[in-house]
Amino acid sequence: MSNTYENLFSGKEYTGLDKISKTNDITLGLESDFVDQKTGETYLALKIAQAYYLDKKDGKDYSNTVAGAELTIGKFTFNNSLEYDTQISEVAKRHSALSYTSNARKFITLTQGDDGEQRSAGLYGAYPVTKKIHAFAGVNRSLSDSINSKKTIGVAYESCCWAIRVAQLKEITSGNKFDNVTKFEFVLKGLASSSSNLTSHLEEDIPNYLGNLE
Repeated sequence: MSNTYENLFSGKEYTGLDKISKTNDITLGLESDFVDQKTGETYLALKIAQAYYLDKKDGKDYSNTVAGAELTIGKFTFNNSLEYDTQISEVAKRHSALSYTSNARKFITLTQGDDGEQRSAGLYGAYPVTKKIHAFAGVNRSLSDSINSKKTIGVAYESCCWAIRVAQLKEITSGNKFDNVTKFEFVLKGLASSSSNLTSHLEEDIPNYLGNLE
């Protein structure tokens, strides 16, 4: 989703000159967290927000209303977010995800979304093959076109002193053309951290994956 609760407040929904004009916007939001009194952990989070444009944007006085809900039961998390267009009284975009997370190196996530033009589904995960080796993968499939729009697979090795990671990235560019890239990363622990483009790419393409190799 292009507009989320976080994006409305951070300005990530804007790029270029639109980001400069964001100073003329007012965003109002409401967030409520339900906390387990015994563990101190949040088991239900509800959010809703809307931006009001002091200068009209695309002929509109305000953004779509964005809302989100996240329910956590043990290691299972269900997340649902949507954009509601109040001008036509319809849900413009929606996204749902169900995750089982043991840790950032052992999880599986299923997603389903509709951005108003394309319906998609995703499967993402990571698994520790050994104490030092973990594999990770993610695939996003367009249900509207019946093609895999993004596919990521790789493996990483982490020791006390160094870490290495190899990833194969496949992404559709235009039409039925794909861009295939293999990326390699090597980190000496204590001297550097993995803050490369590959790290941010993996965290963006594989939800819940911790890309940093420390």
